[in-house]
Order: sequence, then structure tokens, then C-alpha cells
Amino acid sequence: MTYLFGGTFDPPHAGHAAIVRYLLDRASDSRVILMPAPEAPLRDGEKFFTFRQRFHLLRVMFRREISGGRVMLSALEHRLASPHYTINTLEALQKFCPEKPTLVIGADQAQKLPHWHRSHDLMANFSFVIFSRPGIVPAPLPELVHEAIEDFSFDVSSTQVRTGLSGLSHEVRYQMALKLAEEQL
Repeated sequence: MTYLFGGTFDPPHAGHAAIVRYLLDRASDSRVILMPAPEAPLRDGEKFFTFRQRFHLLRVMFRREISGGRVMLSALEHRLASPHYTINTLEALQKFCPEKPTLVIGADQAQKLPHWHRSHDLMANFSFVIFSRPGIVPAPLPELVHEAIEDFSFDVSSTQVRTGLSGLSHEVRYQMALKLAEEQL
């Protein structure tokens, strides 16, 4: 099975690593495509890191899985025209990926799914794996084909990591995020 795990990863953290490893542990033929978004149309707030920095942090965090061929780090969405909607990315990905991927999202994003661009097309044509988040119960979406991973409890978010890094210079922020990524090896 091929999973597509996208998002801003601003910055990537231990929760992202735990999700990828959970997916890879499900079956020996599982693969994960990591696709950092240049921007998130429904996200407000300051970007902590550039696309290039986030891409590098992901490469460091998943270097073993990438070299083993089970994780692919893709810059495809970065090459597409703005705005960066998931449905547009999936349509472009079909040219390179023979298998239709299963989308990986957190319960926080599942709450927002009805607001995504062409959400009905996404829900009609793709399946999802939704990882639980403490205190978040997404509204039921009867048209959504999904598997809920409810026994996953990793209480960390990029927002929390950014809060911990705020007030630091950009260079120090990046060095701290790099150290966190290296700790996930």
C-alpha cells in the first residue's frame, strides 16, 4: 500500500516520525510518500522555515527509510502552480505513481476536510487514514472512506514546537529543529 502524507511540516517533529513508522510497520510492502507543502491554503500564521529547510529536515529525519526505499520525499507540490490544493497534487501525482495513494491526515485536518478545495472529489475518489489527536473528534463524514487510527496518542504538534522555538533567531530555530530531526533516527 502507498500512503501520501502531506502537510507543511513546519517543522517536522516526533509525531510525524511516529505516524510514518506506524504506517511502515503495518506491512512489509507499505510505502510512504512525504510531500511537504510550499504553503497551506487553510493555514494562517507565520512560516517558521522555508520550503528548502523543511525538505532538508524531513530528509534528515527519514534518511534510513528513504535509503531503504520505503519512504519517498517528493517536491512535486513545490513545482505545481499556486494555490497548492491536495486534489491538484493528487492529479499530478497520478502521472508518476501507478498506485492510487491513501491520504494520511490527523483528526484536526479531518475536521477541516469539508472546507478543502474540491473536497467531494477527494472523498469520492480517495481513501484516508485518520490519526487521532487528543481532544479532537472529527464530525462524521458519511461519504468519507477512511480508517480511523484511534489507538495513536502522540500529543505533539508543529504549533507546539513553533511555540517552543519562538523568540529565537531564525538560525538558532533551524539548528534546534535539525537537532530534533536527527534525534528521530
